[in-house]
Amino acid sequence: MNIKNQLLRMNRRSVGVAFALIMLVVMCQNLLTIWSLLWGDLYGKARIIANQCAGALERCDAEGAQATLSALQDIRNVTGAWIVGPGGETLARFPAGGLPLPPPVKNPLKAGLSPDWTSLTLVEPVGQDGGTLGAIILQANTRPYLAWLGLNGIILATIGVIGIFVASILFSRFQRTISGPISHLVETMQVVSRDKDYSHRVPVTGQEELAILARRFNEMLETTQSWNHEILAHRQNLERMVVERTQQWQEANQSLAGELEVRRRTEEELRRKSNELGKVSEDLRRALSAEKRFLATMSHEMRTPLNAVIGFLEVLLTTTLDEHQRKLVAAVRSSSQHLLALICDVLDVSKIDSGQMQLFLEPIDLGKVLQECATLVGSRIKPGVRFRYEVPPFPFSVRGDALRLKQVFLNLLGNAAKFTDQGEIALTLVAQNDLPDHRVALAIRVTDTGIGIPEEEIPKLFQPFRQLNSSKYEGTGLGLYISAALVRMMGGTLELQSREGVGTTITASLVLEKGPPLQVDRPPTSLPADLADLTRLRILIVEDLELNVLVLKELLATFFHITAPTVANNGEQALDLLGKESFDLVFMDVQMPVMDGITATREIRRRGLQVPIIAMSAHAFLDEIDQARQAGMTDYLTKPAQKEKLASLFRTLFPAPAPAPAASAPAAAGAEAGPPRLKDRIFRQFLGTFGNQQTAERLLRLSVESLQACAGALEAGLRDGNPKALEGTLHKLHGALLNCGIGDLAETTAELHALARARQMGELQARLPALMTHFADLPGGNAEPSSVPGPGTAITAG
Repeated sequence: MNIKNQLLRMNRRSVGVAFALIMLVVMCQNLLTIWSLLWGDLYGKARIIANQCAGALERCDAEGAQATLSALQDIRNVTGAWIVGPGGETLARFPAGGLPLPPPVKNPLKAGLSPDWTSLTLVEPVGQDGGTLGAIILQANTRPYLAWLGLNGIILATIGVIGIFVASILFSRFQRTISGPISHLVETMQVVSRDKDYSHRVPVTGQEELAILARRFNEMLETTQSWNHEILAHRQNLERMVVERTQQWQEANQSLAGELEVRRRTEEELRRKSNELGKVSEDLRRALSAEKRFLATMSHEMRTPLNAVIGFLEVLLTTTLDEHQRKLVAAVRSSSQHLLALICDVLDVSKIDSGQMQLFLEPIDLGKVLQECATLVGSRIKPGVRFRYEVPPFPFSVRGDALRLKQVFLNLLGNAAKFTDQGEIALTLVAQNDLPDHRVALAIRVTDTGIGIPEEEIPKLFQPFRQLNSSKYEGTGLGLYISAALVRMMGGTLELQSREGVGTTITASLVLEKGPPLQVDRPPTSLPADLADLTRLRILIVEDLELNVLVLKELLATFFHITAPTVANNGEQALDLLGKESFDLVFMDVQMPVMDGITATREIRRRGLQVPIIAMSAHAFLDEIDQARQAGMTDYLTKPAQKEKLASLFRTLFPAPAPAPAASAPAAAGAEAGPPRLKDRIFRQFLGTFGNQQTAERLLRLSVESLQACAGALEAGLRDGNPKALEGTLHKLHGALLNCGIGDLAETTAELHALARARQMGELQARLPALMTHFADLPGGNAEPSSVPGPGTAITAG
C-alpha cells in the first residue's frame, strides 16, 4: 500500500474516532440531563405526597394513604406509586392492582434511586421527630425519553458519516503536497540501488521538512560517491602495503630467536626470586611457630599461679568477712576465673593452629557425657526458659575423646543459655546405626529461641576473637572457633543456622566408631514378691530440678526395674506429653516454673484423664497436701523419695496377684567417726541407698554442682536483698538436701524458706551466713578430681 492510501485511511480513522467521541459525549450528557430532570420531578412529587400522607402513616390509615395516591392518575410519567408503613408493609399502591413492591427495591425504607432500562424508581422515607413513619416509592416510565435519546443518536451518526465523507474528499486533494515529494524520493532510491549510480539527484521544492529530507538525501549521495572513489584508491594502496608487510614479517622472524633467548633468561631470574621468596616464607613460618610456642608456654606458666589465686579466694570467701570485703573478694574471684578461661582458650587456639592438639580416643558413654553437659549448664539457664533434653539411651559405647566432646557441647549449650532470655533450649541427638565398619553417624543439635544472628555475621563467628554484640555479652570470642576445630579433628562438621530475632540451631555431625556394649553396674536386687511386674509401666516424671529427676530414676531402675521413664521439666510440657501419649503413673512436682503441679493437675482432670498423679514436694505442709488432693492428685510423697514409700505406693496402685515375702534392700554404709564433711555425708547416703559406688559417685557429682549453684544464688540474693529470689532458691535447696539425705540442713532450709515467704529480710540476713558455711568444704566447682570445662574453655594440666 502506497503512502497516499495510507494517509487517506489514517484521515478517515481519525475523523471517525473524533465524531464517535463527540457523539458519545453528547449522548451521555443528554442521558444525564434526562435522569436529572426526571429524578428532580419524582423527588418533588414524593415530598408533596409525603407531606400529605404523614398523618395517615402515623395512624397506619391505609384508606387515607390510598386516597392520597389517587391524585397521581392525571400525571403521565408516573407509572406506579406505593406507600410503605414503618415495618416495610405496603399500605397503598397505584394503580390499585399493581405489584406489592417494584422489583428493583430491596429495602423499602432506605432512601435511594434505582434506574433500569424501562423505569426509574425513587424511595423517599417519611420521618417525624427523628423517627421513620414509612416511605413513598414512585416509579416513572423512561421509554419516551430513551426513544428521544435514540433518535438524537441516529441524527448524530448521520452527521458523522457525512462529515467523514467530506473530510476524505478534502484530504485527498491536500495530501498530494506530502505524497508527491516522497514518491520522487523513493523512485530515486530505487534507481541508485539498482544501477549503483550515485550521480542521480532528487528534485527539491519548498522549505518544509520534505524539502530538507530531499536535500539531505542528495548530500548523502554526494558523500557516498566521494567515498566510492576513495575506496577504490585505498584498495590499490592496500595491495602495496601487503607486499611491504610480508617483507617486514620475514625480518621479524629473524629477530624472534633473540627475543626467546631474552625470555629464557627472564624465567631463570624468576625461579631464583621464587626460591628466595620460599626461604623468606619458611623463616616467617618458623617465626610464627616460635611465637605460638612462646604464647603456649606463657599461658601455661600464667595458669598455675591463677589456679592458686582462685583456690585461695574460694577459701577466703568461707571466712568471716563484712559485706564490702565479700563483694571485693567475689569480684576478684570472678575476674580471675574469666582470665583463666581466656588463657585456656588462647592455649587451645595455639595448639590447634600449630597442629599440636591431640585427641585421646577411648570407649565412652556418650549419653552420660551429654547428660553431664546438660546438668552443668542447667543452672545458668535464665528463669522462664524451658530446657528440652531429647537424647535416646545408647546401648553401646563410642570411641571418642570425652573431655573434648564435653568441651564442645558445654560451649554450645553455654552460648544458648547466654543469648536466650525466653522460649526454650533443646539438646537433641539422632543416631544412624546401620553404617559399615561398626560406625555410627550422630547428629547432635543445640537449638535455642534466643536473639539469633544476622546472616552476614555467621561466617565471622567462626573466626578467633570474633563475638556477637560483645558490648552486651561477655566472652572471648574463641568458643565457636575452638568447637569447630575440635569437631573437624574428630572428622565431623559444625553447621550453624540462624535467623535474627527467631533463634539459632547448631548441628554437630560426627561419624564415630562403635565401642563395646555399655555395662550397667547395679547391685543384685529383685522386686518384692508382693509387687506386680512393673517393668512395662509407662511413667512420667514432671520435675524442674535435674538432680531430683536423676535420684528418682535411679530408685525406679535399681529397686523396681523401671528403666525408661519420660521426663518433663514443667506442667506445660507434661500437658503436651499427656496429649500425645498415655501413661500409667505421673510423679508431679508441686512447685515448678512456667506451670506448677497444682495447675497442671487441674487441667489434666479437666480434660477427663484418670491417670494416677503422685504429688512430690520438699515440704509436708498440711495446706499444700490439701491443695494437691483438691486439685485431683492421687497421693502425696515428700522428697526425697524412698524405696519403702515407693514400694507401698506401687502395692496400692499395682497389686500383685498373690503376695510373697519381699527382698531385703542393700545395707547402708557405716558411719565414719567424727563430724564428717558434707560431701562425705552425701556420698554415704547415696552409697547406702543404691549399693553401687559408680552410681553414688555420679549422683554425688551432680548433687555438689546443684548445691554450689544454690549457694551462689543465695549469696547473690542476700547481696541484692531480694527475698523473692531467696524464696525460690531455698525451695530448690531444700529439695536437693532432702534428695541427698541431709535432713538437719533440709530442716534449717525449710525454716529459712518460711522466713523468705514472709519477706523477713532481717532474720534471713542473720541466719543465712551460718547455713552457707556448711558448703565451704565442697570443692571449687567439682565433685570429682577431674574438672569439667566451661563453655569454650580448654582443659589442660597445671
